[in-house]
Amino acid sequence: MSKKKRKAKNRNEHNHQHPQIDEDIKEIEDDNEIKDDADSLEEDDLDYESIDNISTIEPYTYDQKIDKCIKETVDEFKKKNPNARVFDGINTAYIPENDKQNDPDDDLENPDQQDEIEKDIKDDSTDLNKKTDNKKKSSRIKKIILAIVLIIVIFIAALAITLFAMNKLGKIHLLGENKDTQITGADGADLSDDGYTVSYNGHTYQYNEDIATLLVIGVDQEEFNEGSTYQEGGYADTLFLMVIDTENGTAKMVPISRYTMVTIDEYNKDGSYWRQNEIQVTLAYAYGDGREESCENVATAISRLMYGMPISGYVAIDMSGISVLNDAIGGVTVDVLEDLTYADSQLYEGNTITLMGDQALTYVRSRKSEGTDLVVDNNAPRMARQSQYLSAFLSQTLDLTKSDLTLPLKLYNIASDYTITDVSASETVYLLTQMARHGLDNTIVDIPATAQEGEYTEVYVDDEKLYEIILDVFYEVVE
Repeated sequence: MSKKKRKAKNRNEHNHQHPQIDEDIKEIEDDNEIKDDADSLEEDDLDYESIDNISTIEPYTYDQKIDKCIKETVDEFKKKNPNARVFDGINTAYIPENDKQNDPDDDLENPDQQDEIEKDIKDDSTDLNKKTDNKKKSSRIKKIILAIVLIIVIFIAALAITLFAMNKLGKIHLLGENKDTQITGADGADLSDDGYTVSYNGHTYQYNEDIATLLVIGVDQEEFNEGSTYQEGGYADTLFLMVIDTENGTAKMVPISRYTMVTIDEYNKDGSYWRQNEIQVTLAYAYGDGREESCENVATAISRLMYGMPISGYVAIDMSGISVLNDAIGGVTVDVLEDLTYADSQLYEGNTITLMGDQALTYVRSRKSEGTDLVVDNNAPRMARQSQYLSAFLSQTLDLTKSDLTLPLKLYNIASDYTITDVSASETVYLLTQMARHGLDNTIVDIPATAQEGEYTEVYVDDEKLYEIILDVFYEVVE
């Protein structure tokens, strides 16, 4: 097939739907046949005059002629169909007005719609970024929460292990101190096994190895001195023995009057040993350095009074520490035992009050020293208030410990600024948790004694009744 025929065939395939275009194309083909015939003439046969005429033919190429034809056809089509839209090029398309919204290019020809589309795209992008950021934040929050939970679990586990270890070590150390003593007995008592087995009035007693005995000392000083000078460290104003059965959690408080006559060790001001002397037990603290040596001297004197009963440890507290520890457990509630309105208007007999701050110190320290109703032992009413207060303090502490096992350790740390003690933190935690676990069964055991008036009040215990109390508190009947 000749080149002209192929072109004609192609044009017919593309434009058979437009008759006007076919006619224009045919005219163009006729013009090109004339041009092709001219080209086929040999140079020698050219008629230059004819050539000049040929050059005046309209100078449209084939493609230009096609484009012109298409443009004219499209313009005419638009006039007849104003609502139509025509694409540039050979192929055309008619799009009804009601379908224009389906053509994405229409939106681009409207500036407002284009802005709206761009805004929607931007909003979608922003939403996507927010969702991505939220997912990242959520992931980070989950990781942080997981880390916090893990830390809390580790902390609780470590705390539980620490408390368990402190309990075990506390028991070993505390009860191990009981062997370092020399037990004696009353007249008629038959002792064996270094006094840990006693036969008395037809019964045999065995010392309770589960007992821990703490000596509580209240010192009449605002704060402890540096311990450099003997006989200037104050006095033991308050004395209690706390006898705790670590097996069943029971506790017995034994108050001891500061006026109790007992043999003590006396020391010179330079700390050198002077002598033993029967004197008020309160002075045992003065014959020391005002700190550890004073506490040890009091413990030695009390142990002698109690027929050599082992003392596991001591705790001495100054006056400023009473209100601090009182407030640390939310105050202590008591029924006022006697009229103390001379010291505090709220402390009238029978009033139920929660002692707070310095009021607690006023309640446990006030002592009437003059008046017609003054008794020989003016310390006895105060001892009753001190026993009441200490029992209530201990009861409330144990109740709080049941819900907060760390409380004993917290109190120990708080008390460290106001106390002198040889009882460790592990021993304190052990004792209080044991008592809290079994429930407080606190009994106050008074020592029968007689007060005598002289230059100073002197209190003498009934030795026989005291020994019976010792067998009841520290021993168990085996037969």
